[in-house]
Amino acid sequence: MPSITPVAAVRAFRALLLLAAVAAAVAAAPAPAAACARPLKIAAFKEFTAFVLDGAQAAGVPMEEVTWVKNADEAHQYLETGERDVVFMSYDDTLSITLGDGFNGTAIVWPVHGGMLSLCGEVDPAANKTTVGIDTTTGYARALRYHLSSSLSPDEYEALDWVKAGATNIRFQALLNGSLDATLLNPPFNILAEAQGLACTPMADVLGPYQGVVAHVTQDFLADPANVACLQALADASAAVVAGLRSDPTAAVDALTAFYNTTSDTASAIYDALWQPNGLASGLCFNASQLAGTEAIFAWDTKLEVPAKRPWVQDIFC
Repeated sequence: MPSITPVAAVRAFRALLLLAAVAAAVAAAPAPAAACARPLKIAAFKEFTAFVLDGAQAAGVPMEEVTWVKNADEAHQYLETGERDVVFMSYDDTLSITLGDGFNGTAIVWPVHGGMLSLCGEVDPAANKTTVGIDTTTGYARALRYHLSSSLSPDEYEALDWVKAGATNIRFQALLNGSLDATLLNPPFNILAEAQGLACTPMADVLGPYQGVVAHVTQDFLADPANVACLQALADASAAVVAGLRSDPTAAVDALTAFYNTTSDTASAIYDALWQPNGLASGLCFNASQLAGTEAIFAWDTKLEVPAKRPWVQDIFC
């Protein structure tokens, strides 16, 4: 058996302390109407949502093995067919499903983060750096089109080669292996890209208030009180994970170091990125200005009008 160094032992202990703090926060949170009687089926993108879900499961929320989607089309399918109970994807995808696909059964129930996006790599048509990776045409791809259409000349923009390269973790690998010149990434992948020597430019100032990942269910799912009890358990635990991270930066960095198998310096940079203006949501209430920011980009790209009333927004845990 390999020996454990004193430093590694301290880091592991601090990570356990963080999980204990999360579990305590969950226990102190308002109790759901009834105990969750079954494991939740969850689909998500494998970005920082993965850390939050891992912490929620460690705190006792019953869930099946999470399905990490390859792209937004897969996430859309899981929601529209009801194959997964909860689907974590961007608010632009909410609009795409509801206003684009005409699926009226969507409900979003709490925000996870504001995208935390960085443009990593290089876009420079003069240097033949034109291969830009996106997931699908929805989601963060709209934000990237919005940015590049205004920062490049019309001829430069037309020269771009848009490649559907899959979800964030997949695009990260494509960027590292050189098959992409640039793509949008968020934590941990933008920080890991920087650790590999790639340039990443934060997009918060470019996009302004922006809503990234949100928790999706269907209206039919919400009609069952037993489902709502399970959903509340997950919402409370997710909020407690974020609160635990914020309250103990030292333990949080150690937990991130272990979770991502990286250096403490890189983990510290990941931690700092979580609290930027477009970072992790501080609670379970939606921010109207962030919703409106994403809606404006969606409307610019699709020419579809977003109604003033948002029947898909269900602030039931606010």
